[in-house]
Amino acid sequence: MDIKQITYMLLKKIKFIIIIPIIVAIITYFVSIEILKPVYQSYTTLYVINKPDGGKPINYNDLLTNQQLVKDYRELIESKTVTRSVLNELGIKNVSPDDLASKISVNLKPDTRVLQIIVNDKNPYRARDLANKTSEKFIEKSMELMSVANINIVDRAELPLKPAKPKPVVNFILALMISFVLTTGLIYLIEYFSDTIKSKEDIEEYLSLSILSTIPLVKNK
Repeated sequence: MDIKQITYMLLKKIKFIIIIPIIVAIITYFVSIEILKPVYQSYTTLYVINKPDGGKPINYNDLLTNQQLVKDYRELIESKTVTRSVLNELGIKNVSPDDLASKISVNLKPDTRVLQIIVNDKNPYRARDLANKTSEKFIEKSMELMSVANINIVDRAELPLKPAKPKPVVNFILALMISFVLTTGLIYLIEYFSDTIKSKEDIEEYLSLSILSTIPLVKNK
């Protein structure tokens, strides 16, 4: 099947190729607005010092050490020791330590010693409170368990004014693009594997028969 045949085949189904992705995208948009519950994100920023540097610039070994520290700190932040303490102090009973750990992510900004503790929650006030309390309990537990006092809070978590997700417009565009590709591919596969004779070229190609004559299609007026 050459490019000309493929193009002709897809043009015959152009209505489906256009309509189906639009319908899927519209459904996805309304699901994002009406059904999916908004999730809010709040974060605290911490400054981590792995050793006194006397004002010296960060070198490669420092960065490697910081990256290892982040891995250690991430495990501590998401541990039951920290998460359970956070929930107890905030008086939250309907969230387990494992659930809280799944809401937390820890990032190290590239080429810096700045650590972010990010918390996602359906309640914006609780997202803020969890982020702040997690950073406080993390610093407390790191001093208690690791005997280090090298972490300072730079920015406390603030109340998020709008949800981080879902993003209806982004979901709409993604659904439109993905469904367009899938619809086009599905139509191509259906037509490619179909053994229905659709033109005189198909007769000559698949049946090895010569066309003696054709009967034109005349529409009744």
